[in-house]
Amino acid sequence: MSPGRRFLSGLTSRSSGNSLPLLLVEDEHQQIGELLGVAPLCHMHLDWQSLPAMLANPLLRCWVLHHDGAIRALLGATVYNPPAGASVAWLRLALPPIDGSEPGFDCLWEALQDDLASMAVGQIGILAIEPWVENIADDWGFRRTNAVVTLQRNFGRMPPLPVPPMQIRAVAQADLDDIVRVDAVSFHPLWQHDRAALEAAQCQASTFTLIEMEGDILGYQLSTWYVDSGHLARLAVKPEARGQGLSKLLVGDVLHFFAKRNITTITVNTQEDNVVSQRLYASLGFEHTGHSVPVWTFDM
Repeated sequence: MSPGRRFLSGLTSRSSGNSLPLLLVEDEHQQIGELLGVAPLCHMHLDWQSLPAMLANPLLRCWVLHHDGAIRALLGATVYNPPAGASVAWLRLALPPIDGSEPGFDCLWEALQDDLASMAVGQIGILAIEPWVENIADDWGFRRTNAVVTLQRNFGRMPPLPVPPMQIRAVAQADLDDIVRVDAVSFHPLWQHDRAALEAAQCQASTFTLIEMEGDILGYQLSTWYVDSGHLARLAVKPEARGQGLSKLLVGDVLHFFAKRNITTITVNTQEDNVVSQRLYASLGFEHTGHSVPVWTFDM
């Protein structure tokens, strides 16, 4: 049994009618997949992973409630251990009790909170994709601290491409450790990606490139393609390399990539409080769409 699937002592058996919270086990993956597919209320923040991959992720701490052997509620978070500082977690899966029992959901939150505290998690984040998620976040003591906003570019002047010795090239498998290091120094721990996340993203990327000079990797971008539009999913430049226009060169490379494929509509997400990135995108013809997703955080 993997570390993310252990039992805690003192909890009641799964065979009983009503149980205290228990950690998810592999045999329950299919049941959860079916349940989330039909539940009127559910929260799934999966990032680059599929639901089966998320359920099998050893970093997932998922607590469930049973009734007569069937899962009736669940709450799960993934833990990220940054290279420096306290661990952080995102609430990835949430299914309120099917019978509407709010105390049951609170019981799951208490179990998950204690579990994450034992792993030295310093902060938990929730991406409030659905309005009801904000209600439970508020009830549990989370605070709305940010939002993810969307910008879009339909047309505009194409920025220049880099000139030697600066170059942009595709990310190779051998570059991933360096990319992870760039990512780690570019974002707050809550927003960082580890190697596993970047590998999952690479599998879905239409373009994954880095910018370097004389072998030194200074930044990278990762973008996806959805039928008739492109999406800039990730952009990072080392702090010591900023102020040289490298972000604009990376975005320009993305715009040229999609333009060659007759794709003119490009979207990007960024944090509401990231004024620097919003200025960059505005200078390249991106405009706010008005769409935003609130971010709530809980400090342990």
